[in-house]
Amino acid sequence: MAKRKSSPKEGAKAAPSFEASLKEVERVVGRLESGEASLDESLALYEKGVAALRACREVLGRAEKRIQILVGENEDGSPLMDDFEHEPAGGDDADDDDPPRRGSRRGKASLF
Repeated sequence: MAKRKSSPKEGAKAAPSFEASLKEVERVVGRLESGEASLDESLALYEKGVAALRACREVLGRAEKRIQILVGENEDGSPLMDDFEHEPAGGDDADDDDPPRRGSRRGKASLF
């Protein structure tokens, strides 16, 4: 019988889902906030929490790259799409009275 070659991905752990990573962050935070962990355990928990948070950010970063926003229509009626660019709350436009509307070209594309 011929031996089956293993692919590089076989044997490697699949990346945890966003939800699983978020639950791990919440579990770590709860344990740390309880104050019941020893110093060594707290440091180990902190490291696990940072790794889980990093995993969350990676998943969100990949998702953000996939999001596109409808910004209008061409002359033929087909939709114009623009890449989504996240602007943290309190950004440069924080002092504007009226938020940009979908389809407006006043600044970067935004979901709101």
